[in-house]
Amino acid sequence: MIDSRDNGFYIATDTLVRYVGEAAEVVIPDIVTVIDDYAFDGSYHVTSVTLPENLKSIGNTAMGGLDIKSLDFPNSLEFMGEYAVYKTSLSSIKIPTGMTTIEKYTFYSCREVKEIEIHGGVENIKNYAFGMIDDVENIYNYALTPQDIERGVFSCYTNATLHVVKGYKSVY
Repeated sequence: MIDSRDNGFYIATDTLVRYVGEAAEVVIPDIVTVIDDYAFDGSYHVTSVTLPENLKSIGNTAMGGLDIKSLDFPNSLEFMGEYAVYKTSLSSIKIPTGMTTIEKYTFYSCREVKEIEIHGGVENIKNYAFGMIDDVENIYNYALTPQDIERGVFSCYTNATLHVVKGYKSVY
C-alpha cells in the first residue's frame, strides 16, 4: 500500500482504498483505475473530484453524499456500484461509453440534476438508478432500442423531456 499522508490518499496497487485528506478539491492520481467501496466515506468537505482518464471502476457508495457539483466520467469507466454517487449535488449526468449497465441507486437522490445523457451502448438500467431526482428537464437517450429498465428508474420525473435518436421515436 502506498501511504500518501501528504495528500490523504491510501492506494493499494491501482486501487484508491480511502481518501482522508483535508482538501475540498481532490485530483485522484493517474495510477488509480479503481475507486474502492466507501473510499470517500465521511469526506463531506469534498466539493470537487477530478477522475483519472484510465479509471475503470467506482465502487459502492464510493462518493455518495458529497457536495460535488460536477463529475467528468472518463470513457474508460466500465462500472459504477450501487449508490456510487447518490445524494451528490451533480447538475448533469453523462454516462461514459464504457458502461453497459447502470446499477441500482447509482445516481439516486441527486436532486440538482437537470440533464441526463445516456449513450447508445447502455443495455440495462437497474432499480432506481436515477430515482428521486425531481427537477430533471431533459433526458437524452442515444440507444436505438430501449434499454431493459427496471422499477423506479425515473421515479419523480414530472416535466422531463425524453430525447431519442431521430427516426427512432416509435420504438420508445
